[in-house]
Amino acid sequence: MYSKFENLNEEKKQRILRAAMDEFAASGYDDASTNEIVKNAGIAKGALFHYFKNKKQLFLYLYDYCIRLSLNEFYRKMDMDERDLFAKLQKMLIAKMEILRMYPGFVDFLKAAYFEESKEVKQDLDERNRNVLNDGIAKLFVNIDMSRFALGMDINQVIRTIMWAYEGFSDDLLRKKAKTALDPVDFDRMFKETERYTEFLKSCFYK
Repeated sequence: MYSKFENLNEEKKQRILRAAMDEFAASGYDDASTNEIVKNAGIAKGALFHYFKNKKQLFLYLYDYCIRLSLNEFYRKMDMDERDLFAKLQKMLIAKMEILRMYPGFVDFLKAAYFEESKEVKQDLDERNRNVLNDGIAKLFVNIDMSRFALGMDINQVIRTIMWAYEGFSDDLLRKKAKTALDPVDFDRMFKETERYTEFLKSCFYK
C-alpha cells in the first residue's frame, strides 16, 4: 500500500516523517495541516498525496512506524529470560525510558496520539493499542515464576490486571505532567513513582 513512500531515499523519507510528526504533535489530528507538513518537508503537496491517499493514512502510517520501531528496540533490550513478574516490569520500564530518550522526536507525537480523541482515528488507535497490549502479554509473560503469587490466584487474570494497572498509572502520570502535548515529561521522576507503585502491587499479589 505504501510502496511508493517506502521506496524513497531515506533522507527524503525522514524529512516527511519528521515534518508530519511535528505537525500532528503540535496541532492534534483534526487541526493538523498538510500544507504545513509539505512546507516543512520541502515537497510538493501533490507528492504527499502520491504517497498517502489522505491525512488519515499518513497519520496511521506514522503511528505504526513509531510503534514498530519502538517495539523492535524494546524487545532487543528486554531480558526475556527474567522469571519474576515485577522485575520484568521494572526492566520493561527502563527499556521504555531508554527508547524514549533515544528517539526524542517520537515522544511528543506518541504522547499526542495516545490522547487523541478525533472520531476519524480514535477507533483505529484503540484497536492498535489493544493489539500491542495483547501481543506484549503473550510475549513477555510466558515464563513467569508462578510460585511467587499467593495461592488460588488466576495468573492470567492477575497479569492482565497488573498490565491494565500500569497502563492506567502511566496515563495518569502523563496527564498530570503534560498540560499540552508538547510539555516535557520527567521520565526519571516518573520511573521513581512507578517503582513505588510496583512495590504496592507486589504486596497485593505476591506471598
